[in-house]
Amino acid sequence: MREIEFKAFVKELNKIIPIECIEFKDGKIDHIRLVDGTPLEPNEFELMQYAGLKDKDSIKVYEGYIVRWNRSRGVDDVVDIVVYDKNFLSYRIGKNGIFFKPQLNNNIEVIGNIYENPELLEQK
Repeated sequence: MREIEFKAFVKELNKIIPIECIEFKDGKIDHIRLVDGTPLEPNEFELMQYAGLKDKDSIKVYEGYIVRWNRSRGVDDVVDIVVYDKNFLSYRIGKNGIFFKPQLNNNIEVIGNIYENPELLEQK
């Protein structure tokens, strides 16, 4: 079974924090609770879901992470964002990039995220 895990980028703190609980009301997120028990309303955070893969250093990769990956020998590394593709119900690197699959583990490296390190995308 696939692991389902979430983190939240807390806007006020400008920091990513693990969450303990997501509570729903009428099919929508009503609020989340951080691991320290702090509740947050939806306008106070951005939810990040675990994409189901780990990078070459065994770091779990979440939606919104910025990764560096090597497409093939002799080609420059690519730096892009991990995104969820609703059309294919799968995670991929970049909007038109490769879909996640276990074979990528040794070829990708988490280098930051879009909330705390947006400058990394300028190097693309």
